[in-house]
Amino acid sequence: MSVEPITKQPPAAATFSSARNAAQTWRGQCIDVFAEVEQRTNSLLIKAMSIPAYADLKLKPAFPVLVGQKYERLRKLLTIEGPLQLHGETAALSLEAFLKFHDLRNLLCHGALQVTLAEDQSPYYIFVILKPIGAGPGSTAIRQSDTIEMRNSLKSAARALMIELAALENALSTPAARPRKSA
Repeated sequence: MSVEPITKQPPAAATFSSARNAAQTWRGQCIDVFAEVEQRTNSLLIKAMSIPAYADLKLKPAFPVLVGQKYERLRKLLTIEGPLQLHGETAALSLEAFLKFHDLRNLLCHGALQVTLAEDQSPYYIFVILKPIGAGPGSTAIRQSDTIEMRNSLKSAARALMIELAALENALSTPAARPRKSA
C-alpha cells in the first residue's frame, strides 16, 4: 500500500482562497450595516405613521417597501410640521451623508462578486451588475486594501444617522407627539 504525500496548496491558490473569504466577510459586514439602518428607519416610519400630523397625510404607499422609498419618506417627514421637524435639519444632513454609500449598497447587494489577484498577488474584488448598453459601467473593481477605509467610513456615517434616528424616535415618544385618545 502506498500513501501519497499531502501537498499544500500553491501560494497563489491559498492567497486567492483567503482573498475570496475576506471579500465575502467584508461584503457581509457592510450589508449588515445597511440592514441595521434600514430596520431603524422602518421602526421610525411605523411610529411616525401613528402620529396624527403624519398619519393624516395619507401618503402612498402606506408603508414604503423599497429602501429608496423609505429614505424619501423620511426626508419628507423631516420637512413636515410635526415632532420630527425639530430634529429635521441635523437628521437630514446625517441621512444625506449615509446615502452617499447608496451605490456601494447596490453593488454589494446586487453585484456578482469575482476576486482576482494582481501580478503582485494583491487582491481585487470585482462586482459585476448587468446593465443595458449605455447605462454606465457594469463592473467595479475595489482593491482589498481600500475596503477597510470604506467599511469604517460607512460605519461612521451609519452611526451618526442611527443617533439621529434615535433622537427622532424619542421626539415621537413625547406626550405632545402621542395621538390623543378620543372620548
